Amino acid sequence: MKRAVKNYPGLYKENYGKSGNRYRILINHNKQQIQEYFSFSYPADQNKTKLAAMKRWRQLREKYPVLTKRGFRELARRTSDSGLIGVRRIIKTNNENEYVFWASSWTDKKGRRKTRSFSVNQYSEKGAKKLAIEARNKGLDEMS
Repeated sequence: MKRAVKNYPGLYKENYGKSGNRYRILINHNKQQIQEYFSFSYPADQNKTKLAAMKRWRQLREKYPVLTKRGFRELARRTSDSGLIGVRRIIKTNNENEYVFWASSWTDKKGRRKTRSFSVNQYSEKGAKKLAIEARNKGLDEMS
């Protein structure tokens, strides 16, 4: 049975009955998972083990701080044409006409997805890309 330790997100007490007990630290940071275990056999050792696990949890949180919302939004999940997160070049074909534009996307404070797109025909390739980047940055700034 796994129970979270109050005020220490990512620190759990795990009971395995006769096979033993332990405290487990599980922290995800920038696509990296950190796990550490602190085992104890006797109830008398539990408090000492818990204090050691809590001390190590604080050390790890100093080294790997919790991501801000903006930091999480800027994590690279896959590559795009622009090399920038949330900005991409799109080509749409409609009745033999080709429309090229740059689009940006982000999530607002309420968790709704927002998008803006800028036509290459209207703003030029560089201009449309620049406007898409500016729109995303403005959206992220409003979220913070």
